[in-house]
Amino acid sequence: MKKNLFEIKLMIPPIILALLIVQFNFQKINWFVSSTIILIYLILSFLFSFFEHFEYTRLSAVFYALIFGYFLPLIIFYSNYRKSPFEFYLLMFLSLLPVVISIYDYQLAIIISNNKENRDSDSRGLRRDLIFFSSDYGVTFFAVAGAILFGFLPWTSFLIFFSLFSVFNNILKFVARPFLKSTAILALQNYFIISFSLIIGILLGIIIKV
Repeated sequence: MKKNLFEIKLMIPPIILALLIVQFNFQKINWFVSSTIILIYLILSFLFSFFEHFEYTRLSAVFYALIFGYFLPLIIFYSNYRKSPFEFYLLMFLSLLPVVISIYDYQLAIIISNNKENRDSDSRGLRRDLIFFSSDYGVTFFAVAGAILFGFLPWTSFLIFFSLFSVFNNILKFVARPFLKSTAILALQNYFIISFSLIIGILLGIIIKV
């Protein structure tokens, strides 16, 4: 049950972001269809608990991040505006990239913290993981900037850049002590910091637009 509840918490920011992006771009949300999709997805997340005994791998972390961070918002977006041009879906991906990467990095942090026995024998792989963990956050900020420049996100979404200090401070703490579960939690903090700063930014843009 705890795992299910945790996964539901992970799902909340992408759902809110999808609904806000639809509202900002089209000023209309199909609440019945969106609510139905969300309900089905919540049920599927409970079924996902059957895979709890499986070990986290880098490949499974990618699928996990895409499913929780992108697939559900994409369905919500499509259900509200099926006739969107293809570039809208690309911009949707850019807008949600911070969420997708943050979820992946949290999974990666768990993988690293659970592999204490590879501290010496897999040092090259560890360095690669830590470099990727440290650098891919930067991509998320450029992705949001791109979505803003194309007018898909409001200019107030630049609020996400105010989270830079906290995010990179957590990155430095994790890289310094990557084998502690307590530092792996910092990656989860980054997920919520980035997600909710983006949510607040888009919400402000909707309020100003109205």
